[in-house]
Amino acid sequence: VTLNDARTINGVLTLTSGDLIIGANNLTLGSAATVSSASAGSHINATSTGEVRKIYGGNGSFQFPVGDGTNYTPATLNFTAGSSITGASDDYVGVRLKTSKVTEMNSGNTNFIKRSWFIEPGAGLSGYTYTVNLEYVQGEVEGTEDDIMPVKRSFVSDKFVWYYPGNTSFADGTQLSG
Repeated sequence: VTLNDARTINGVLTLTSGDLIIGANNLTLGSAATVSSASAGSHINATSTGEVRKIYGGNGSFQFPVGDGTNYTPATLNFTAGSSITGASDDYVGVRLKTSKVTEMNSGNTNFIKRSWFIEPGAGLSGYTYTVNLEYVQGEVEGTEDDIMPVKRSFVSDKFVWYYPGNTSFADGTQLSG
């Protein structure tokens, strides 16, 4: 099924057979919305410019059931603290995928996953703490898996800054070990 315009779901989205392709459209899941039965054969294909958006009504966890039509590679976001999360329409997180490494990553980086998750908060979210769990399939590993670590790229003070675990910044997506 292909989404032809932006949609909002406030109830249950059950994925039972085939993929929901959102293309350039946003699929917003309200604060009470849930998703069931996502799998490799039935998930939300979010590989274009459209996002799967989840409105958060407070702290808690949500698994974004995203993939590329073949590989199911969900992202789970868990808010553990944040007083500004109220369930307003701009208290959302949007997720989409790219089926390659981040193009801004240093070209000398030979250990990576051939997938990128774009996880972006709505304007209403601030002052929060969260954890992220990203799932990938073994066939997307390039190089040595033990030498891969997650990195985050944020726009700070008019420039992009890269971070790796421990909230330590580094420049230009440079190759790191560990």
